[in-house]
Amino acid sequence: MFSIGLISIIILGYKLFTGMVGYAKTFADWISIPIVIIGNFIGSALCIPFGRCDAAIALWERKLDKPLWEVLWQSILCGMLVYVAVESYKQLSKSHNGGGEIVVALAVSGFIVAGGEHSIADMCYMFAANGLFTETLKSSAFLATVIVGNMIGARVMGCNWGVKYLNELYKN
Repeated sequence: MFSIGLISIIILGYKLFTGMVGYAKTFADWISIPIVIIGNFIGSALCIPFGRCDAAIALWERKLDKPLWEVLWQSILCGMLVYVAVESYKQLSKSHNGGGEIVVALAVSGFIVAGGEHSIADMCYMFAANGLFTETLKSSAFLATVIVGNMIGARVMGCNWGVKYLNELYKN
């Protein structure tokens, strides 16, 4: 479902923090990032009515038990793979060869299987587990770490050498 959601966001041109932070270049881009995070946070709050189930609570508690350094690394990995997914979709759409959907599905599957932490998905899990209201400090520290890690990963891939590397892959 995550792959379908990301493909829909890309096609419809919606703003998702992890899908745009690697592309920020101008002052206006950087100013829009906190606004997008707040919007994503508010949108994630829509998970509240589906919350308080045992599975969501157990998942959120497991996430909060991880050391923050581990969360940071898992978030960086996720940021890198989301950037690769979005950029691959864009590049393959321009070339009219298609296949972007497959790369998105593989990149998303990759970060899920590797245990990557995605800031917006984690916001949804937090709201579904009522974690913001029961574990406010731990939840805030966890989400801040995931946001920073996603940003680092996307920025690493979004810098010139990351884009050049991806472009070289598509030429071959």
